[in-house]
Amino acid sequence: MDCEICKNNKSKRTISGISMCEDCFSKIAALRNNDVKAIAFLKNPDNLKNASENAKTYIQSLINSKENLFAEIKAAEQQMEIEKQNEQKKANYAHSVNGYYEYDVVLIENTATGSVNVNKLREILSEYSSKGWKLHSIYSNELGKNALLGINATASQDVLIFERKIEPQKY
Repeated sequence: MDCEICKNNKSKRTISGISMCEDCFSKIAALRNNDVKAIAFLKNPDNLKNASENAKTYIQSLINSKENLFAEIKAAEQQMEIEKQNEQKKANYAHSVNGYYEYDVVLIENTATGSVNVNKLREILSEYSSKGWKLHSIYSNELGKNALLGINATASQDVLIFERKIEPQKY
């Protein structure tokens, strides 16, 4: 039986009751995978002039479903652009009121006995303050319990969050 789409080759595949050759099958598969070239090829009436009405209807339904998908993608992209513009407006407003800040996070492992590593803490505070950073927040992150060699301690780390004001970018 001949391919119902191109009529040039013998059909080897059947999809939705339509017999087609391998070449046409690969074009349909590409169409299903949102291949823009396949969509453009199959939208061209000259490329379907030999196709049966059943094949044309099937291909058109696939193209319509893809065009709906592309319309949804375009609408989503437009919505993302609007959200991006709104976020930029918020950032501009925030800068006009109190400026921009950047943040950095530093983790300090506590000692094996569970106590704070004071020397490491002093070292980090000195280093960051000399570079214009201010300690914004600090908290302990418990990692687990440790009961080895007669030492009963909580293994944890201290999380330091530093903040500093930065100059805005000139537009």
